[in-house]
Amino acid sequence: ECRGGTDKGANGHRRDTVPICNALIDMGWCSYPIFYNDEEAAQVEIDLLAADGVIVRVNPAVYEGVTQSLLDEMLARLAEKGVCTMSHPETMKKMGSKMAIVKVNDLPFGMKDTFAYRDFHAWSTNFKETIATGPRVIKQNRGSQGEGIWVCNIKGVAFDGLPDEGTMLELQEAKDNHKEEMSLGDFTQFCRQYLEGEDGLIVDQRFLPRIVEGEIRVNMIYDQAIEIVHKKCVEGGISSTLASGANYVRYSPSDLRFAPLVALLNNNLWKIMPALDLADVPLPLIWSVDFILGPKNADGTDSFFIGEINCSCVGITKQLHLCSEVAKAAISIVQQHRNALVNRAVTTFIEGTTQDRTCSSSSWDGTLVHVDSVQAFTDSMTEVPCQVMS
Repeated sequence: ECRGGTDKGANGHRRDTVPICNALIDMGWCSYPIFYNDEEAAQVEIDLLAADGVIVRVNPAVYEGVTQSLLDEMLARLAEKGVCTMSHPETMKKMGSKMAIVKVNDLPFGMKDTFAYRDFHAWSTNFKETIATGPRVIKQNRGSQGEGIWVCNIKGVAFDGLPDEGTMLELQEAKDNHKEEMSLGDFTQFCRQYLEGEDGLIVDQRFLPRIVEGEIRVNMIYDQAIEIVHKKCVEGGISSTLASGANYVRYSPSDLRFAPLVALLNNNLWKIMPALDLADVPLPLIWSVDFILGPKNADGTDSFFIGEINCSCVGITKQLHLCSEVAKAAISIVQQHRNALVNRAVTTFIEGTTQDRTCSSSSWDGTLVHVDSVQAFTDSMTEVPCQVMS
């Protein structure tokens, strides 16, 4: 955790931190919170190196005395040294980026006509072609409250051919649902700001008219859906943020109304990380996926498309009864991580033995090591005290 910010309770901790720690303790693990800041970073890193796992409860770039890049570098070093980091900064970066909805466009809940631009020429040239096909949604990479997310449509009657710089666009921003008009040339220039910086990016996605019905968020603990939240827009709006006045209605993941969505997610869950170039990384401990309703299928059922993935310090402050589920998932992730470390160590040990014996004896029969010896080696690495720090 980090001191300060607006996400803390009266005890100075996030409201779900201590309950999660207590749930881990109830399951026989040592767990306690630890605060990070730049001045104490060296000692914090030493302390965390003694842990089997670290649950990161830090909202990016909102705390005084905390440099996000330094924190990310420390967490990456911990991971390199064998500490299970939940979640790794690279995971948060790749899953939290708007690029994620481009990466998954080949999955059943992705849209193939979703594009990403990192330079102005590609953006200004290709947008003329995509907007000519119908309404589009333009998203900047930054922000979480709808800022820089624009629904764009060519003003007037159906358009034939490619628009020019003077073609007028009707625009609506998801932040507050306000509407305005701008020429295509002015709009592409206006969006140049979204391309600035290391993480500058513009995503260009087909507009789904049923966004007016809101977004459907699936809250996840590791590989289990734990809650469905229907984020209903205000009438006439396209934004599903609380700041815009959207109404959030919560459902059980077993609610039959959302059974097709949960089944769609479960059937493709293990394809998400490889699609994001994170094939060797586990699913996050606590995360969420926002879906937008698509056109009705031939059989009358709903279709769903991913609008956003979030794993940067997703909380369960309103679902504290699920802390035990978080603890179980954290233990599972740490144990899988330790098993992977053991397997790598055994492989290295066997490969070294192979090389040594091959060099020393031409009559060696290929036996590397007795099963009992490997088991003893494995046991010696797994039977150690366990602790998870938040």
